[in-house]
Amino acid sequence: MKLPTFLAKPRAKAAILNLCVASSLALPVHLVYAGGDQSELPRRLADAKISLTEGISRAGQLQGLPISAKFEMEGKDLHLSVYTAKQGRAVAAENNELIELSGNASTPAWQPEKEIFSDKPHIARAAMQLTVIQQSKLGLLELLKKSAAQHQGTIYSITPDVQNGKPAFKLLILGAQGKTSESWIDLDGNRLAQ
Repeated sequence: MKLPTFLAKPRAKAAILNLCVASSLALPVHLVYAGGDQSELPRRLADAKISLTEGISRAGQLQGLPISAKFEMEGKDLHLSVYTAKQGRAVAAENNELIELSGNASTPAWQPEKEIFSDKPHIARAAMQLTVIQQSKLGLLELLKKSAAQHQGTIYSITPDVQNGKPAFKLLILGAQGKTSESWIDLDGNRLAQ
């Protein structure tokens, strides 16, 4: 399909990109961070039979170095998703097996399904996350435990990312009255000023 000629112009592309970014910034945190409708997530977190720390620990035992973890809604089910790098911290992303372990978090036993990433978006995201965690001396579990003492509420997502041009970890937190918020920690697990 041929695009209209006005979309091929650099100014039009930049304007569309700016509009998309601005639109996404106006959405609540819990609706943007995961695919699909996440509006039930704050209410459903109480249904979890596994904690984020337990999921990270278990994923590490099953499939290598945990590089990110989050609770999210998959349709009507509460899921826990943990990305791992099978060959660990010392192996570059292009030589590592990048995996997602995801399963229903509201059942008595978390039984995640394993997906080895083969699509470009997942590989790119997981490779960036591995690169960020390789910069830290701490593992995901240690970062989560250290940051929990600095935040009020329940951390339900920890994701390596870039904040103000530096490697960091984005936390999503459920606070009082079901309000969600976002916070950032550095490579040592210290809270960043916002």
